[in-house]
This record gives sequence, structure tokens and C-alpha cells, in this order.
Amino acid sequence: ALVAMLPFLIIECGSLQAYARGWISLSNVLDVSTYVLQVSITALHLGRIRLESGWLSSLVAFQCVLLWFRLNYFSRVFGGSSSFSMIESMKQVVVDVRMYLLY
Repeated sequence: ALVAMLPFLIIECGSLQAYARGWISLSNVLDVSTYVLQVSITALHLGRIRLESGWLSSLVAFQCVLLWFRLNYFSRVFGGSSSFSMIESMKQVVVDVRMYLLY
């Protein structure tokens, strides 16, 4: 996972150098948070550090939320000319399987 995120981290570092203080925005901070969380999750998992305290589960859950926001951001491309909507599709899936999720 770390190797797959490396190109995006390099792009963020290049953007940081190019824009200096203008780089700071909510989306950029969320991107960097995603990278930092991925490194933290990998270190906790591979090092078997604090597995019993629940830190790993909390970080993974927060990472999933951040990745969900990023997925919705990148899926906006499909919203203009087609009828595909990631959020509406996921809502429909949850509605369809809600009885299974209860058990």
C-alpha cells in the first residue's frame, strides 16, 4: 500500500514546493493526512504495536472515511454526462442489504 501511494506523495511534495503557503487547503490537508495515516497503520500493523488497545482499529476506520471522501471527489468526473452517482449507488446497496447488516 505504501508503494502504491508513493507517486501521489511525490506529486504532493512537488505541489508544496511550487505553491508554498498557497498549498494549504482542506483537500490537500486531507490528502496528506491519508498518507500519514497509511504510514502509521503500516507501522502499527507490521510492528504489532498497541494492537490490543484499539488504536489500529480506530486509525483504519478513520482511514476508510478519508478514502471514501477521496473516492467521492475523484468520482465527480462521472456525474456530468452520465447518470452514475457513487453516493446514490452506495446508498441503494446499503438499503438493499440492510437486513443482512443487522445480523
